[in-house]
Amino acid sequence: MLMKRLSILLCMITLSVLFMAQTAVAQTVFSIPPKSYPVNVPFKCDAGVDRYWHVTSVVCTGRGNGGYKFQIKGVAQKTSRNQPIDLFYLMPGNRIKTAGTYYFPSIEEGKPFSFEVVSAFSGYAPAKFNGFLISSEVLQRLLQRELEEQQESTGNQSKRRFGISATTPKQESQPQPAKPKVRP
Repeated sequence: MLMKRLSILLCMITLSVLFMAQTAVAQTVFSIPPKSYPVNVPFKCDAGVDRYWHVTSVVCTGRGNGGYKFQIKGVAQKTSRNQPIDLFYLMPGNRIKTAGTYYFPSIEEGKPFSFEVVSAFSGYAPAKFNGFLISSEVLQRLLQRELEEQQESTGNQSKRRFGISATTPKQESQPQPAKPKVRP
């Protein structure tokens, strides 16, 4: 009796794990056309985009202008003017394919934002992809410059130890001229 219950429990656990794995896989693949609207689209952002424009969701809202409308929402981490962003399709096998370049609106720090882009045009977009990659070279450079400045300022503080600069060159011992021996 105990073995029967144990085997049923084990079978149920196995089925639930398989079901959850299938659900997880289903959530990471986006198909065109979607079965219903609105539908959440998986996405990733590079570090620059995440630092300035913390994107929280990408939603496909329907067809429009020969493609599909995607609404991008988030909360501004820093105030910035409108900037170009590159949108890529995340393909199986860790490949990317260009979806297009769009202008991100001007945003104010701490305020929510939302804007819509049209992408995934018929004949140009893959039928299935794993989501979008949102990237900005401008913001990546700004973030890199910001990080370098932080490293320089913390680097200057860490180079000093006990009031002595660690970068002080050590004086090499120079050979002293031989002194003549003096006999008393």
